[in-house]
Amino acid sequence: MRHAWLRLTVLALVLAAPVWPSPASAVDYIWEQVFAKRLKQAEAGDADAQYAVGEAYLKGRGPTVNPQEALKWFRRAARQGHPKALYRLGYMHLRGIGTRRDPARAFELIRRAAEAGYSPAQYQLGRMYAAGLGTERDYDAALEWLRKAAAQDYLPAREEIARVRRLREEAARQAQARKPEKPPATRQARAAARPTKGKAKPKAAGKAQAKRERRLDVKAVLLAASWLENRWPSDHLPSAHTTCRDEGTRLVCRSRERDRVADGVEMTYFVETVVTDFAPDGRFRASYRANITYAMPEDPDNPEANVVVPSTGWQKTVHELDCRMTPDGTRIECVKDGRARVEFRRVGRP
Repeated sequence: MRHAWLRLTVLALVLAAPVWPSPASAVDYIWEQVFAKRLKQAEAGDADAQYAVGEAYLKGRGPTVNPQEALKWFRRAARQGHPKALYRLGYMHLRGIGTRRDPARAFELIRRAAEAGYSPAQYQLGRMYAAGLGTERDYDAALEWLRKAAAQDYLPAREEIARVRRLREEAARQAQARKPEKPPATRQARAAARPTKGKAKPKAAGKAQAKRERRLDVKAVLLAASWLENRWPSDHLPSAHTTCRDEGTRLVCRSRERDRVADGVEMTYFVETVVTDFAPDGRFRASYRANITYAMPEDPDNPEANVVVPSTGWQKTVHELDCRMTPDGTRIECVKDGRARVEFRRVGRP
């Protein structure tokens, strides 16, 4: 009886104790409380609150991620001239988040935010002018907006100013030195076309030996399969993420766009790979480079001091792969840039 009374007392104390969120859910609990408060203010017409609600829907801080709801609240704030909301609307049109991709519309929205004095928008507008994204390329206008961002101590703008100056100088040199391209060296072509004299015909034995050697149609095998790289669909060969175009002597493969956050930078990019030099013994070569379609500090308002934002467009670095396919056509081993080893595996039947 005494033990039963103790158990009942403990149970009553447990039931009477306040319920607090666990450490794992504490952050979510705080976001939900903040969102509920902000939502009431937003519905009452507060532009700052409308922007905050849009951010909450965009990033899933409080409610579930919902790009369409984010757009709705950003638009409400933007109608009141809210610079950050204008920038966010431009960002979503630029990347095609919750709406169709429209660089020209993105440029106009970001320009309005920049004109209102918002330094991340001034920085992004400068980059868009330099890349010709949503507008005509204009290095002078790019530098003008980047200087405005730098004047507000927006740190990434300083690196960007130096880069755009180099681009402007290079463009000026190219314009000055531009000449009609010379036709291919026809002398070599004519020499190759001349009938050769005195060359011995290949021996019949050599022909028979060539027939006996196994010939691997590397290009056909590549196109007939889907390939994995490190257990993921390849960005360089035909896969669920990459489509390839047969151009006779080469394949031109393009991956779909990917999002990545690295070193304090949020970016969107795709990869283009050119596959050539197909040999009967399974060897071939591939070269690839990335095209960055969007890049900004992960936190536009508070970028890290040492963040380096890559330029948009085709990147200068071209990587080389020297590859060899196994005789059964199920695996490919490559050496990247003469150093690192890369392996591809075939998905599906050989």
